[in-house]
Amino acid sequence: DKIANGIYDEAYAGMQATALAVRDIFEQGNEGTYHIDENGDLWKGDSLNISLATNITDHIKENTGMEVTIFWGDTRILTSIVNEQGERQINTKASADVMNHVLKNGETYQNRNVEILGKKYIVCYIPIYQADAEEIVGMVFLGTQQKTVSMIINKIRGQFLLIVLCTAIFVTVFSYLLVNRIVSALKKNMDVIDHISKGMLHIDMEQSI
Repeated sequence: DKIANGIYDEAYAGMQATALAVRDIFEQGNEGTYHIDENGDLWKGDSLNISLATNITDHIKENTGMEVTIFWGDTRILTSIVNEQGERQINTKASADVMNHVLKNGETYQNRNVEILGKKYIVCYIPIYQADAEEIVGMVFLGTQQKTVSMIINKIRGQFLLIVLCTAIFVTVFSYLLVNRIVSALKKNMDVIDHISKGMLHIDMEQSI
């Protein structure tokens, strides 16, 4: 369990670092505020249309296996998550729990059991702040399927079980041989004592022992 928790902690750390990198991609070199245009697209300044930046989210997913979503407020504006028809899951809302932690309190939100399109995910959300302000205007989401981490944990558990099993076999065999030697030595000593008790004093002690 400690190993599993450690792996989850490493997964959270990796997702949070990637989320911060995504936020930096939008902000570095793109001066101006976050805003929505007349078409409903999210912009950073006048140079970056975030709503159309699918190359960024898809590139991260392709190279890390992590899903990426950008929220304006509580609404998904850009995402790498697609349904079975290949449609991106935009214009949907974040949960009340996420909004309370991230949008309201400015906290990083992490959860290892979130269902998205019928699949379990480990997720991390961080807030997006308005340029040069403390106002929270959106969120960056990073998620990886729970089965990916579970496979790693199960592999480690299997290796650990194999080590325990091999150790148990070694200890059993060693104990069996050791006990046999002790029993054999005791039996020979008992024979010596039996001979002595019968008055047979001329005994080759080394041979008997």
